[in-house]
Amino acid sequence: MADWLLLSQAYPPDPTATGQYLAQLAEYLSHEGHRVTVLTGECGYEGRQNPMPLHETKGNLVIQRLKASPTRSTASLISRVRRQLAFIVQIFFAGMRLPKPNGILFVTTPHLIGAAVWLLVKLRKIPAVLWWMDINPDQAVEAGLLKSDDWKVHSFKQYNRILLQSLSTVILLDHFMAKRVRKAYALPDSHIISLWPLIQPKSKINSTKNFLKRHNLEGKTVIMYSGNHSLVHPLDTLLKALEDFKIRQDVSFVFVGDGPGKALVEEWKKKHLHVPITLLPYQPLANLDESLGAADLHIVSMGTTMPGCVHPSKAYTVLAMGKPILYLGPKESVIGEWIKNNPIGWQVDHGDASGLRKILQNYIRKSCEERLELSEKVLKFAELHLNRNKKLNEIKEVMEESCCC
Repeated sequence: MADWLLLSQAYPPDPTATGQYLAQLAEYLSHEGHRVTVLTGECGYEGRQNPMPLHETKGNLVIQRLKASPTRSTASLISRVRRQLAFIVQIFFAGMRLPKPNGILFVTTPHLIGAAVWLLVKLRKIPAVLWWMDINPDQAVEAGLLKSDDWKVHSFKQYNRILLQSLSTVILLDHFMAKRVRKAYALPDSHIISLWPLIQPKSKINSTKNFLKRHNLEGKTVIMYSGNHSLVHPLDTLLKALEDFKIRQDVSFVFVGDGPGKALVEEWKKKHLHVPITLLPYQPLANLDESLGAADLHIVSMGTTMPGCVHPSKAYTVLAMGKPILYLGPKESVIGEWIKNNPIGWQVDHGDASGLRKILQNYIRKSCEERLELSEKVLKFAELHLNRNKKLNEIKEVMEESCCC
């Protein structure tokens, strides 16, 4: 068995998806007999959690949390870079002090964490694997935050090239990502392994009755958007479609989570007081199945230019719970292909508020029997394509092969 070093500033109870997926991989590797050390931050990536113990041991899994300020998305670019660098310096020195592992696996939370990995690879000759879940600077360029000819973009791409040349392999999430990355960089090696539901498809779901009762949602059709409210995955088309749902007692639109886009939803609600909208913060991870399970239909948004840059991981979890999705995003994407080929929901382009409104109206009119039939089809799709243990084992095999264990 091998010793692995896993790196990410986000780690549970931080709700950031990269941290949650890394935690499930760490637990899987430790259960398989591998010795795993995780280096992470004590307050998570965005500071969404209270400081955690600096050292935890769970069998073969050791979690070491480093004192570091959260890298808040609302902070200035200079402040974000400064905080990232402070964390990365700690990662480097911690990685130098630890016994030499067989290999490193890291995610880009924060984006510049690869600088510490590059130094560890060069100085200690440790093989490293990048689990690339969000592609930057492409994401920032496609979102309009940076121009493609900006010096910062050129610098970031050069950083990526230098980092990638030092790695043993890269794990990407879909073929859209692979196409984008292979076009921009000469990868040493790469593998495509999709994500999986953070909640097991057949896990016991907590009763949703308390959630519905607590938020006055009993007896209503619940349409939910849950997760990070990101500006690169806009919700303006959805909000425009909701303008016609005034004074409805049979439906409620629930927005769960946080992020820079949440303020736009809050302002919209103030101007449309008669639309039945409920705004909630991030729910505890322990109750995630309860909140997600309370919805009848889930909204998933992806920016028009975002395929190949990021991956809407939330879709895996809601599908695993038998919940259909209304996908607001481009057809040319992984979820767009899923919906085209499987009866798991509907796809709507950004800007098509009337089409989105029609889908919502048709779904609300569906009978309980029709909704149950659709849910069974969604579950069948999830069981066939989104098996967590299979995906985890694929990553483990890539790590073992790439790091010569």
